[in-house]
Amino acid sequence: MRNELAMEGDEVMDYGGATPLAAGINLFNCAVGAGVLSLPGAFQNMGLGLALGAFFLLGVLALYSLNTIVSDGNVVGAKSYDALVYRLFGRKVMVAFQVVVILYTFGVCVGYVIIIGDLLPELFQNWAGINKYESSGWFFTPEVIELLVVVFFLAPLSSLSRIDNLKYASSFAVLGVMYFTVVTIVKDVEFIQSPSFKNEKVVWAEGGSGFFRGIPIIAFALGGHVQCVSVYHELKPRHRTQHTFLLISSAMVSVLSIIYLLVSVLSYLQFLPNNGNILKAMLEEYPGEVSIEISSLMMSLVVIFSYPLLSFPLRLSIEDIIFKGKTPTKGRIAITVAILF
Repeated sequence: MRNELAMEGDEVMDYGGATPLAAGINLFNCAVGAGVLSLPGAFQNMGLGLALGAFFLLGVLALYSLNTIVSDGNVVGAKSYDALVYRLFGRKVMVAFQVVVILYTFGVCVGYVIIIGDLLPELFQNWAGINKYESSGWFFTPEVIELLVVVFFLAPLSSLSRIDNLKYASSFAVLGVMYFTVVTIVKDVEFIQSPSFKNEKVVWAEGGSGFFRGIPIIAFALGGHVQCVSVYHELKPRHRTQHTFLLISSAMVSVLSIIYLLVSVLSYLQFLPNNGNILKAMLEEYPGEVSIEISSLMMSLVVIFSYPLLSFPLRLSIEDIIFKGKTPTKGRIAITVAILF
């Protein structure tokens, strides 16, 4: 019976209308999210040399595991990650996996909303010329901005039935990441060439807990594994081959790695004492700089457009547990609302 239910769930996933470019963009957006903002912090926790070594190793493992997951899905005939786990390990392991996915993706989704609340309110207050401590600035508080973003952006995007519908939003997100990367490189290079830059502060390897704080950030930044089976099976039939997916995943990991390394290494050299969100550090370093403020807006949109790609497997896991593979429209809407609020 469960096989039939898993197959019904697979059938829903098999639309077969995406091009390799659209699949690559969606897979890229699944991984990039807020990782590009937090990676410099990982480099500072681990030290420059140790972080570079860990990044290279985890990048190779990410590429290998993406293709292994899709290959295993083809062997057992699974068209979603849940179905793959079920057919390889059985129902008990699949349910345990779904619980892990629910906890993991829900936590990340909450983190994304918090990032939006961190970046947008201060930006809008500056543009409106309102002090955040003034009573007239209540409209630009994090709580209000987060609520508006959830209602008018995240809710409609998260209600879409398949990942391929997000290809245009993902394309814009890619452009946003590219803009942020260029601005970051320009500002960091300007600083490195200035007299105030002192490279003797560079630490090549940090001992203690820094390694264990940095590794999860790097691993999280090279994601997309939960969505890769669904992305693969939304490819057009003529493109749905292991070789095509190898090209897609290789391009995705390569582009991600270039962006991550440029932003992380250069930002590490400029913001040595700081940890955490690199964009917040840049906003503090360059107050009123238009290019930085636009970067803040663009990266907020990147997070907004990445959110549905994470809520997609979260919603599917909840749907499968509750409705056993056949979810009515009202059920899908109710689950989406519950995730958002």
